[in-house]
Amino acid sequence: MKEEIRKRLENAVKTLEPYRSYGQMVSDAINNVKKLHSLVEDPTGNLDEALSIVNAMVSQLGPYSSYMPEVAETLKVTQEWLTGLKEKPPERPQKPETPELSVAKYAKKELVAIIQAQSGMSTRAQIPRDPSMINMMAGDPDFNQPDFIGKAVYDAIQEGHTHYSFGGDPEFKAAIADYYKKYGVKVDPSTQVIIESGGSQAIFRSFGAILNPGDEFLVLDPAYGGYSTPAAYFGAKMTRAKMKKDAKGLFRPDMESIKAAITDKTKGMLICNPDNPCGTVYTEAELKALADLVVDKDIVVIADEIYTEFVWGDHKHRSIINLPDMWERTMVLMSFSKTFAWTGCRAGYIIAGPELSKLVSNVPTGICSMPVAFQRAGIVALREGWGFVDEMRKAYKERIDAMVPRLNEIEGISCPYPEGAFYLFPDISGTGLPSMRFMMELMQREKVLGAPGMIYGPNGEGHVRFALVKPKEKLLEACDRIERFVNGLK
Repeated sequence: MKEEIRKRLENAVKTLEPYRSYGQMVSDAINNVKKLHSLVEDPTGNLDEALSIVNAMVSQLGPYSSYMPEVAETLKVTQEWLTGLKEKPPERPQKPETPELSVAKYAKKELVAIIQAQSGMSTRAQIPRDPSMINMMAGDPDFNQPDFIGKAVYDAIQEGHTHYSFGGDPEFKAAIADYYKKYGVKVDPSTQVIIESGGSQAIFRSFGAILNPGDEFLVLDPAYGGYSTPAAYFGAKMTRAKMKKDAKGLFRPDMESIKAAITDKTKGMLICNPDNPCGTVYTEAELKALADLVVDKDIVVIADEIYTEFVWGDHKHRSIINLPDMWERTMVLMSFSKTFAWTGCRAGYIIAGPELSKLVSNVPTGICSMPVAFQRAGIVALREGWGFVDEMRKAYKERIDAMVPRLNEIEGISCPYPEGAFYLFPDISGTGLPSMRFMMELMQREKVLGAPGMIYGPNGEGHVRFALVKPKEKLLEACDRIERFVNGLK
């Protein structure tokens, strides 16, 4: 039986290997199957570890077993065999036990849980370069920073801005406060602006300021996947409230769903406005209803607002922090990554009331902050960079206007116009494929990459996300490939 199991595991690796480039989930699955193959050589000596791996994989593969039946069957057979050995282990000669070194016993328990739960693919997975691939997975703008920003970094270094700047460069913080006035919000830069090394650190520190083990934190569903791991790290439980589609097909906050999801353990909730992946821009009425509920339930709001400069049509960005009683209940997360195409330069900040800001500032991250020379360049960007932002905004709008109607020409796909951000989140349920299978097969057959909706939560199933970070011509070519793929399903 052992040799049969090992042969099955070898075949499972061969089945999975073509999908390795698609994301971390598949890569981890391949590595785990290979490890199982090694462990079953001496199953009784490695029984607990082998069972732990196969049990986790069976659970993770559950939603996808229908279109990877051979792999699912292999894991099931392996699980049953190992379980049988556990219940009735064969007699074997006794030999001195050599304790195996495992870092798990030293690890923070929340990290162990995070690693064991990593079953979803990520839009940040490393994808091998392939000139024929049209990659629309990650929201990394395809625009390079203008020369004057690079020069500002160089000049700052030459001027000696290479030393500590505890708490952030005061002039940079003042420039941020001046910028945020455009949304009707006046803040004290010395007590209400916290410099971060990008939006991800802003998420981590805002969560770290309020979350204790056992707390619940509410996100809307679908939601950007980058919120779940920091919450888990702090021992909190991420809960979800389903959004509801409007007449145009856009997901919007559903107040009844949100009310039902709040419990006595709920510490706060997060909104993404403009929304990634849904493209929704919250209305004044929606923000007021959310603020009223937050005050009534006595919880905190984290507002992810990194797409504020990309709002389409007659829609307008408004900030929830400016509503009554929200000053000390709101942390606004901002980033230069999308606004100025600084994804690799790690520039972000948090705006909050003075007391909340004090909490965030005391979440320890050492001196892991935005390099001072880039803070100085940030001042220049906030004062002189808006022509560059206008160019990006115009290009994104042209891409949206070209790709939305083209996708809607494809049978089985329905794509609403986004109100904000630079993603499309079309409904592909009419093709009859679940989102993960749709994207995996599209990648294999037509070399088009996007993100399956299921990674944004259960409510995202039946959708896929395309980041419009390629020239318009490439996006239209991607649509041709998508159409050819869908037509081939008939």
